Amino acid sequence: MKYLGSVILIYAFVTLSGLLCTGLILGSFYCKKKLSQMNEEKWEAYFHSVSEVSYLIRFWIFYGFSLAVFSVIGYFVFLAFGFSHAGALAVLTAGVGIARTAFRFQKNKRDLLQKLVRLKNCS
Repeated sequence: MKYLGSVILIYAFVTLSGLLCTGLILGSFYCKKKLSQMNEEKWEAYFHSVSEVSYLIRFWIFYGFSLAVFSVIGYFVFLAFGFSHAGALAVLTAGVGIARTAFRFQKNKRDLLQKLVRLKNCS
């Protein structure tokens, strides 16, 4: 039963880290808007100036941070539920999140790149 519980918890932490990542990305746009006093022309210039690789690097930074946060939270949750290898399960949480996202990126690479190019080229 503990194995099923650990799988469910790992899945939940990976999913929650995706939600946190989305919030961080939206929050970064909000901060950019407020700090740089962005208007429509400035946003357009900004999106034209950022490369596709830069978008992906920024995503991985936010997602890595999110996974780290939920791996630490997961460590304490696994300890609270009496799992004997809480540290390994916390590391496994981060590994599963990275592997899952990398697989999805690889599977949908063409669509993702087309969307990034469309975002950059839309006027």
